[in-house]
Amino acid sequence: MAFMLSLADVENARSIAERTLKTINICEETEKLNIWVAYFNLENEYGNPPEEAVQKIFQRALPYCEPKNAHERTEQPKLADDLLNKMIRKFKHSCKAWLRQIQWLLKQNRDEVQSVVKRAVLCLPQHKHIKFLSQTAILEFKCWVPDRG
Repeated sequence: MAFMLSLADVENARSIAERTLKTINICEETEKLNIWVAYFNLENEYGNPPEEAVQKIFQRALPYCEPKNAHERTEQPKLADDLLNKMIRKFKHSCKAWLRQIQWLLKQNRDEVQSVVKRAVLCLPQHKHIKFLSQTAILEFKCWVPDRG
């Protein structure tokens, strides 16, 4: 795909992605996810319009990939916000989903982190609170908010 893109042949790169997705064994989940991510990036760069193209590929990828992993992989801020919100609604008992949301907010320098932490503590099972709060503190410390961390 990268070689075809270096030749500015987007259609051939798309066909290679499609062919690869058909031939990779179902058991190779990480390899299949890597191809989907490359396809996301291809459509993000060359799709027309990129948001709709990536959304279509994402909807196709969901049945074939681990949903949490597929939701995490996008580089468009608006689409990432939508996908992370959907992921939180779908996996509200998952510590990793909430931590991914907080990590995204910290990278975007947004002030919603504390409200998300409060929502997460309400939704998460009690045995996950310590892990979640300690990981949140580590993320805040690493992302230039050491006072709260």
